[in-house]
Amino acid sequence: EPDIVLQQCQAGLASGDWVSVVRCDGISDYAGMARTSAATVALASFLLCIIVSSAGFVHRTISMQDEPPWRRNAMWVAAVLLSLLLMAIYVGFKLNSNGVSRFPWYFYVIACVSPFICLAWVEYLKRTEKALLDRAEKLRRLQFETRLGMWSPK
Repeated sequence: EPDIVLQQCQAGLASGDWVSVVRCDGISDYAGMARTSAATVALASFLLCIIVSSAGFVHRTISMQDEPPWRRNAMWVAAVLLSLLLMAIYVGFKLNSNGVSRFPWYFYVIACVSPFICLAWVEYLKRTEKALLDRAEKLRRLQFETRLGMWSPK
């Protein structure tokens, strides 16, 4: 694939301008192994992040440490296992060993770390939403008790 970039986008490579290579019209219709491999791996990484995020949102305000999503939710576990199986089959058919070995080492590090970053973000969002819900509940309780006290006999 680097040969195609050299042939089609020579001007951008000569000046070191990678933006012009990315926007090069000569490779806009390219559908080779590099594009297929990148799209497949990006889809697998995205699906893994979605699965991890869904694990965090099984319970709206309860942390995953307090209530793991797999404890009382068999439907979620079945959906995750089915998704992982379908993803493995798709990746197995789309990629060969040569396509996987072309990725640099830092790609694998990012692919392994990104689900944990997603999980940390989901847990942070849950904590902030729980604080907002607790505050709203206290306000509703205060308003109810105030109205109740206003109409009660003395």
